[in-house]
Amino acid sequence: MSGKGGVGKTNIASDFAWVCSELGKTVLIDIDFQNQGCTGLFAPHVTFGKHNAYKLICSDTDIGEIDSSGIDSGTDLEFIPAVSWSEGRPTQEQITETVSQEGFADRLENLLQRLHDAGYQTVVFDCHGGVDAGSL
Repeated sequence: MSGKGGVGKTNIASDFAWVCSELGKTVLIDIDFQNQGCTGLFAPHVTFGKHNAYKLICSDTDIGEIDSSGIDSGTDLEFIPAVSWSEGRPTQEQITETVSQEGFADRLENLLQRLHDAGYQTVVFDCHGGVDAGSL
């Protein structure tokens, strides 16, 4: 996939997650904190849970069971939005600092482990359209 914006990464990620959900429990996570493509795509169709990707990745404390938003498609597909729309969007400076911090990859790996422990067989990320620490 191209790192350029507007090439269809969000569409492919959501379609791929849907196909994977036919085979087992799948979660689609929007980690494009700047554009929030998947979050905007699903906003009219789901009620977001209390968790969001930014909060889950940044949190150093135990958050308990992950509260994702189910997508009513007759499949085992769940969705975690990039940020909380009710709590407000992090600033560009906060996003840049978060994804460029040492340990970001470790926190992302920790999130993957928690999702695996919760029974998800497939995790699909919708990433930012550029080369940054989050996408890498």
